[in-house]
Amino acid sequence: MNTSTAQEPQKVRKGSGAARGQHSQLKHYSAKERQRQGLELRKAGATYQQIADQLGYKHASSASKAVKKALDSLVTDSAEDLRVIEVARLNHMMLAIWDRIQGGDLKAIDRGLRIQARLADLMGLDSPAKSETTHTERHVVTIEGNKEAYIKALQKARGELPAGVIEGEVEEE
Repeated sequence: MNTSTAQEPQKVRKGSGAARGQHSQLKHYSAKERQRQGLELRKAGATYQQIADQLGYKHASSASKAVKKALDSLVTDSAEDLRVIEVARLNHMMLAIWDRIQGGDLKAIDRGLRIQARLADLMGLDSPAKSETTHTERHVVTIEGNKEAYIKALQKARGELPAGVIEGEVEEE
């Protein structure tokens, strides 16, 4: 029996019951919480071995995997998700000043116009409309003769008449 009144910390050997008790205390944290703590330690500059020792992982590689899982769980929002959130925020801002806008408050009107401009920009309302681009070939048609020869040469150039119907030259630029 120990007769001293002050309790001294006991040295814990690996594999002893006390070590298993200490490890089970660490295990009561959820895996996600241990991953989060591991990530915080890593951000603070701790090595994977230090993280493993502090959080009760058996190996540095286990600590590394936990930190990577924590990083993976930091979901980055897609641009579309962020756009939806931003539109909701802007609509909320507009709603907050709407009564003042309706009352003719010039500062509120100015602010409302800025919110609308941001919404239009975010939604692409002010961007030029997409248009189809077509490729057009151009040819120079040299025609000698009267009006009928001119019309027939144009029809030939457009492919409306079979070749050889009229005489004339088609020159390309």
